[in-house]
Amino acid sequence: MPGHNYLKAVKGYEHVFDGPGEYEVNGVFITGVATYHRGKPGERERNTAFLYEFDDISIGHLGDLGATLDRKQIEAMNSPDVLIVPVGGGDILDASQAVEIITELEPRIVIPMHYAQPGLKLDLEPLEKFLKEMGTGAIEPIPVLKVRKSDLTGDETRVVLLESQGAPA
Repeated sequence: MPGHNYLKAVKGYEHVFDGPGEYEVNGVFITGVATYHRGKPGERERNTAFLYEFDDISIGHLGDLGATLDRKQIEAMNSPDVLIVPVGGGDILDASQAVEIITELEPRIVIPMHYAQPGLKLDLEPLEKFLKEMGTGAIEPIPVLKVRKSDLTGDETRVVLLESQGAPA
């Protein structure tokens, strides 16, 4: 059972996706890709990475990924335009593993998540470690990211930092 999947709290939604598979809701195509959170091979906790495709844009969310992707998983994630990736280490990807996956998937925009923040009690690596691995300097967070297909041209991967919206855990 995934560690971050409290379905009892999700009320009022007709569609809840909690595992691998292919789905379509209101013109949004969703692919859930089976991956791993943590643990030794054969004993790993499961994780599902999701690929959302709509309006000729694709967004990949790697969830609580704790192991690099194999070839089949990389192909299923299909080079998303935008990739939301954990970077803080511990039970999830560390900065170098995240960069390895980013290099394989080649997104135009990367949004890091799951890294050390003030007030957070989890032992995670700071965002700066990931930014250094990406060859990027300090980045100012933005409250909202709006993406248009015309924003996704070129060969460079851009790191975007979103303002934290949740309370520290």
